[in-house]
Amino acid sequence: MLIEIAVSPKDGIAVIMCVIVLALFVYKAHVLDVKGSILASLMGLIIGIFGSPAWFLILLLFLFSSFVATRFMYEFKQKMGTAEPSLGMR
Repeated sequence: MLIEIAVSPKDGIAVIMCVIVLALFVYKAHVLDVKGSILASLMGLIIGIFGSPAWFLILLLFLFSSFVATRFMYEFKQKMGTAEPSLGMR
């Protein structure tokens, strides 16, 4: 088989629930907009089901570290003209 599902059905349900909760959280926290939440959810599902939990955690780490880096010293970045619009929300 070319593509193998890396998780058991029980773990797959856990991945789906985790992705749904995280998608709602990042949207409510203004980390991502609707389109970004949907795309990140699809990526999370693919990586969580066909990859491993380690890759899923790496993806989450990247999401939250990029959020923190975008918001870090945002006013200073605005004064310099290098800030992302909409508080960096994608």
